[in-house]
This record gives sequence, C-alpha cells and structure tokens, in this order.
Amino acid sequence: MTGSILGCLGDVDDTDNEDGFLESPGLLLPEDDGIVETETPYFEWTIITDAEEYEIQVDESSTFSSPVVNTTVSTNYYDCAYSLSDGTYSWRVRARDGDVRSNWSSTWSFTISTGGGDETVYPPTQISPTDNAILIDPTPSFNWTIVAGADGYHIQIDNDSSFSSPIVDATVSMTYYICPEPLLYATYYWKVRTRIGDVWSDWSSTWNFTISPQVKRGILQENETWSGEILIDSYVQVPQNVTLTIEPGTVVRARPCRDYRNPYGMVEIGINGGTLIAQGTAENQIYFTSNTDDPINGDWSGIMFFNSFGSILDYIVVEFSLMGIGQFDSSVNISHSIVRWVNWEGIYAERSTFTVENCTLYSNGYHEIALEQYNHDVLIKNNIFRDGNFALHSEKSEVHVEGNYFHNYRHIAITAGHESNLTVIYNKFENITEEEMMINLDCTIVEYGNDMGDGSVPIPEMDYPVIEWHPLGYIPCDPEDRYSYVFDPEDETRRVVKRIGKGLSFGWTLLYAEDYLWRFTFGGESHDFVKVDPETGTFQIFNSTLMNPRGLAWDGLNFWVNDFSLLKIFKFTINETSVIILDSFDIPEKEKGGCMGLTFDGTYLCLTKRDGSGVYKIDTNGNLVGSIDFSGGIGQAIVWTGEFFWATGGGRGIGKFTTDGVLVGSIFPVADGTWAIAWDGEYLWTLQRTCELWDDDKIFQIEILDSSM
Repeated sequence: MTGSILGCLGDVDDTDNEDGFLESPGLLLPEDDGIVETETPYFEWTIITDAEEYEIQVDESSTFSSPVVNTTVSTNYYDCAYSLSDGTYSWRVRARDGDVRSNWSSTWSFTISTGGGDETVYPPTQISPTDNAILIDPTPSFNWTIVAGADGYHIQIDNDSSFSSPIVDATVSMTYYICPEPLLYATYYWKVRTRIGDVWSDWSSTWNFTISPQVKRGILQENETWSGEILIDSYVQVPQNVTLTIEPGTVVRARPCRDYRNPYGMVEIGINGGTLIAQGTAENQIYFTSNTDDPINGDWSGIMFFNSFGSILDYIVVEFSLMGIGQFDSSVNISHSIVRWVNWEGIYAERSTFTVENCTLYSNGYHEIALEQYNHDVLIKNNIFRDGNFALHSEKSEVHVEGNYFHNYRHIAITAGHESNLTVIYNKFENITEEEMMINLDCTIVEYGNDMGDGSVPIPEMDYPVIEWHPLGYIPCDPEDRYSYVFDPEDETRRVVKRIGKGLSFGWTLLYAEDYLWRFTFGGESHDFVKVDPETGTFQIFNSTLMNPRGLAWDGLNFWVNDFSLLKIFKFTINETSVIILDSFDIPEKEKGGCMGLTFDGTYLCLTKRDGSGVYKIDTNGNLVGSIDFSGGIGQAIVWTGEFFWATGGGRGIGKFTTDGVLVGSIFPVADGTWAIAWDGEYLWTLQRTCELWDDDKIFQIEILDSSM
C-alpha cells in the first residue's frame, strides 16, 4: 500500500445499529470478486432515504481490524484518494443519520491487479444462470460478459464443485453456451475463463444451479409425494379426496410476485377439502419459502386450508408470505414449526378447531396468531411468541392459552373482543411495551399462574433449530418495510385524485351518500360510524354498538350494514351522536359463515357470498329473492353505480360487471387490500388496508381512465 486514509472516523467502530432505523446500503461497485485495474478504485452503493452521510471501510482483511480506508462521505460514491497496492481487499458501507447508524452492508471483495503478463487477462463476469437458480429447462443457456480483446472462452459444468470430471468442458468464441443435450435433474456448478492469445485468465467464481423436474402448479389429480427441491410457480390446489405428502427435508420454493399489475400471479398452496401431510423432523425441517436470494415479506400468498380435516403440519418453516397459515372451516394442528416474516398474520383462522404447540412464531406483521369468527376448542400451548407488534388476537372464539412465552412486543401481547372466551394460564410475559393483555368487556377470561416478571414460569424448550438463511432485517410494518403497500398513483387504467382518512384507522366499509362519505372505523374501543367530508377529509363520529361491520349500503332513506361476526344485516339511521338500529335479519346461509360486501341496486340489497361466486339478492324485509353469479368470481368489496357493479377480484383486480355478473372491464387497484368501494356518480372511492398498522390516508378517490378489457 502506497497510501492510507485513516482517522476521519477516529477509532474503528464495528458496532452495528441495534435500533435498525436505517436500511443498510446495497453495494454496487466494485462488483463482488471483481478485478480492478487501477490503484485508486471507485466505490458506489445504493442511496438510503434519510441518510445524511455514509461510512466506508476498505481492508485487506474481511475482519476490518486495520482498515486502509475508513472515512465518511455525503454522497453514495467515493473515489479513492490514495493509491492501493495490488492485492485483494474487502469493503463495506453503512448509512448514518445523526447518531443513528444502519447495520453494515454485506461485505464484498475485489482484487487490484495493475501488473503485466498473465495478470492482464481477466475472467468474465457470469450473468446466467444466476447463482442458486432453480431451472425448468434441462438445456439451459449460459451467458457471461465480454472481455476486451478475448480470443475465446472456456466453460466447465459439473455436478461436483471440484470439477473433477466435467460434464461440459468446451471452448467457444462467443459469450454464451447452450447445452446440446439435456442435463439430468440435479444441482450443477459452472465457471468460465478467458483466453487472449496463448494466455488464459483465472477461472471466474463458481456458481450453482438446479435443474428441477419438480415444478408444481394447478389442481392435483391424484395423491402426490414431494421431496427434495420443489418450485411452485402458480396456484397449487389439493382438492377433496387427494392427499399431498411432503417428506422431511423438502424445500418448497414459491415464485415471488411483487407486481400489482399481476393480481393473479401470487403463488398459493390451497388445500380445498383435501389433505396436506407435511411432517418433517427436528433434523430435517420442511421449508415453505420464497424462490429468491433476496426475499421479502409478501413474496407469495401462503398455505390456506378450506374444509380440511386430518392435515398435519409438523416441523415446518413458513416464511416471506402474505399470510403464513390460514384455515377456514378446518381442523389442522400445527406443531414444532416456525412462522416468521409474514406480511399479515402468521396463523389465521375462522370457524376452525386446532392446536398450535411447541412452535416459534416471530416478526410477523400484525399478529402471530389471529382467531376471527367462531373458532372453538383452540389450544395454544408451549409456544414462543417474540419480536413483533401483537402476539395473539381473538374475536368470537374460544381459546385456551397455556405455557407460552411472550417476549419483546411493541404493543399488546394478547387482545380479545367480540364475545370471546379465553383461558390464559401459566404463561410467561417479558418486555411487553404496552399491556400484557387487553380483553374487551364483552369477553370472558379465566387467568391465573401467569408470570409477569416473578420468574415462576419457565421458557419452553424446543428440540429444533431456528436457522435464518435470509434474515429479513425488520418487522413488517416498520418504516423500512420493503413490501409495496401503495401502488403507482397513475397507470393506464386509473388515476388517484386524492387521499384522505388519516386518523380513522382501517376498516371494511365505505359508502357515498348525501354528498358525504360514510364508513365504520376500527381504530378505537368501539367500531364507530364516521361521516367524512370528501373535499376536506374532516369527519364526525357517531357512537355505534355494532360488533364487526363489513359492507355498507344506503337505500335513499336508511343505512344498511352487514355484521361479519353476528351474521346479520342491520338497518339503521343516526341522530346527533349515535347509530340507531331500526331492524335486523339473518344473512342467507349463515351456517356457512360471515360475508363481507354489501350494496343496494335500487331495489334489492346485494350481499357478496362467502365463497366469492357472486351475490345474494335480498329484499329490505330480509327475504332472499335470488342471486347473481359473477364470471370468474369476486372478492369482498362491491358497489352498484346505477349501471354496473364494481367489485374486487375481477380482471386486473377491480372488475366492472353487468347486472348479470358478466365481466366487461377492470382497473388496477391503487394500494394493498381493497376493503370497500363507493361511487359518487363520477369517481370510485376505495378504502384500502395499505399497512393495517399505519395511520395513513386509507381512502382513495379514483378517476377511471380506461377499464376496457
């Protein structure tokens, strides 16, 4: 080394930021394992929002014990001011905002080579197949970068990383190679080098890829057993009388989808009346994860059970999905398993009976476990809940909670409402920021023997490892959350005119009537009814005793609301301060469970069906007079415009339907989770979940630009 840059930061500080308020920069240049032909290299990394400056370290050792560069810059790049001698160096960067530092970035290495002779011939940089890729085509194409002056290239492919007997050992003049014969289904390694004249470069780095015959999609027609590496690139359904068995050690990778313009691209495993037997072991857990080296929360949908009895989930890991494990009208026990880094709930249930035992549940967006609507005999025993926002939530359910460890929660560990019945005994609570439990007055609870700090309850011991291959680095809903909760404000189908509603929390109802927007809010102790000025966003609150409003309509004289938990439709009006209930009746087929969307077509109330196939038509006396089947099905939100229905789940995500349920147009949604839709005669209005825990503007006014199919 002919120069040194030291002392700009004082002594080397290798302490990472525990608070994690700043995202770590991503390194760009020099490339990892790259060759640099100058003594004064150029460094570049990604810009971090809110960062005032960046600290960069360069060292001949990956421990950074004696950095040759240790300085601070205000830009996302740095031109080395001193000459560095030939050799291999490691480098890293972190962001800083005042006294807050991010964690260090990943560590990359590069080699400075400025001498002559053979060292002037450099290997190319590999492009594809990418490292750790899973491929469907057994005759892949290999691609790498051009090296100036190259006369040829030498590629080797082997199923052994030592390349002792290469399957492919070829020289080519181009920067690509296509396998002439199909490769067997296995994992392979490949590398390439450059020739200039009679001189060969060193080999490139070694990358691996897997040719997998086990690409799964669609409806299973017969019993199947999965093992090894599985790629699912579309919806997988296990129907009635079909059993899917997954062997220990299997890794199921879901193709990630991060494009709101592809509403049906989200991969899901749906057990629709069938059976899933996923029984790993402590030594060979079964993984359900995202198929990318850079996974994030919400990359795929999750595992959903519908009318499934006898399925088993034991020693599995579910990560990086929208919902971890969901069960509806089912009984699926979950044991010795890990659910983490999920966008919404780790485990969600409606109308189900099951046990969660000896599991580790952590860092999921909303709740580790949410029980909503008529779950019975649920046992939550000897689990570890940690590092999240809320641990366990219950609505209209019966749950026994015993011997669990609740640790490090930002809000409340256990919440319950809507006439839930809880037994909470011999649990250990530690480092809960707000309250250990918040139980509404309409609930019953038996509690005793809980450890609130006296050390009387031991932490459950698990017999399986918790291995983090790709740590997320934050809890979903954090400011640095990388999931896209709000989409482009304008695309070819629609334009966001305005956003309002901050301070009203989330909800599932929205209505435009009498020149105002109306909705119920879930932000306070009760579900109050709210009148919102669509111009200013100012609002007036009316007290309400309704339990779980989801779906709101107006017949010109009175309001109508569907209650998801009580399985009723209520007719009501308002006075100066409160909601006044005028009448109510049961929803059709209430034994199937609660419904979500409600609108009035000028004659009848139209209630979305629980199975998404269409709507019930109900007169204002509660009589079922018919139904409409919607082509392709619909989601939970619906509105009648006087000419068409607009509903979630159609076409691009929000569909336009005729009175007969025929899809004739659609637009893209504007944000994650379209919970309700309204119409003011010119514009659509939607109530979006965005991130459920954020206090942001969740009401969107939308101009339709082009809904044509």
